[in-house]
Amino acid sequence: MRLAIISPEFGFGGSNMVARNVGQQLEKENEVFFIAYQFDREPLHSDHFYFVGKHRDRATRTIQKFEKGLSVLITHNFSPAKYFKQEIETTIELLKREKIKTVILNSFIAGTLFCEAIKKEIPDAKVITWLHESVEFGKHLTRYYRNRFLFAVKNSDVLVCLTHEALNYYKQFNNNIRIIYNPIDLPDHGLANLSEHIISFTARLNVHIKGLDYLCQIAADLPSGWKVRVAGEGSAEDVRAFKKLIDESGVGDKLDFVGAKKGQELVKHYESSSIFLSTSRTEALPLVMIEALSFGLPIVSFDHPGAQEILEKGQVGLLSPIGDTGSVHEHLMKLIGDLDLRQQFGVKSIGRYQDFKTQTIIQRWYQILNDN
Repeated sequence: MRLAIISPEFGFGGSNMVARNVGQQLEKENEVFFIAYQFDREPLHSDHFYFVGKHRDRATRTIQKFEKGLSVLITHNFSPAKYFKQEIETTIELLKREKIKTVILNSFIAGTLFCEAIKKEIPDAKVITWLHESVEFGKHLTRYYRNRFLFAVKNSDVLVCLTHEALNYYKQFNNNIRIIYNPIDLPDHGLANLSEHIISFTARLNVHIKGLDYLCQIAADLPSGWKVRVAGEGSAEDVRAFKKLIDESGVGDKLDFVGAKKGQELVKHYESSSIFLSTSRTEALPLVMIEALSFGLPIVSFDHPGAQEILEKGQVGLLSPIGDTGSVHEHLMKLIGDLDLRQQFGVKSIGRYQDFKTQTIIQRWYQILNDN
């Protein structure tokens, strides 16, 4: 089978890395074309990697930002495709030239940009739109081009989403919708020993979305000897904002920011901790939480849609209402004071992790790809 995965990029960001990993698994038995239209950071070492975007200078980006803002101000909407005409045309030419009839559009914006053009120019193509975002966050992101986004939702041959929340919402627009979890791909590793006085936290740094303000509040109330260790990366601006927040909150002795961790360093980050904590205000299906499951870590999280899905509404981990740092503190104190309880939740985590293994997920993708 010849198929294409169209994504903003394949080198940074959770959903883009997932598309890269899934594509590489499918590539073992198929001809997979990786088409990036926005960034070419960490390009794939593949004969079929294509960057169809154009590098825009700062002046061009500023002008486009002004045009979008003016359109929103006057009409309360804008057309994203207007700003990616070259990328769309080049992609269509590539699909036609390579006779590709199966296309996976990775993310809400890829669906918005490419679905309509593909359906028009290649009517017999099978278009799969892959939605990684939670419903409410998706509504926020598409608020100025909602109708164009919904066109992609309604006209895709298949929708793939990550949670039951998303399935129950989007099935009103498209009945051919499936849940496929994002697979996890980690090097071989052991399990957390659950005896260290460390709470692990892993995230792409964004103060608001990842609830780093809540994290600092929670860290401040930890008992003596316990610490939150934060592994994460972000823009220089995000890193500065987080460090400033740590200083202003006075939690430098309770919160250890260690920067980005990959490979064996990431493994050690999890193995040497006893609890995993998530303070995000919203998530669709956070890969870092699935990583924590694989190490047998008990998990405490706000009850955003992603945590509800992964932790099966509190059966596998401990959930608190979003923003209720007092409830999170109570959950943490129960686990901190009871090794047996940590071990019990650790066993549940390992069991749940089996549902996210790559082999299981790829089988589900093949069911969709081979379904006529």
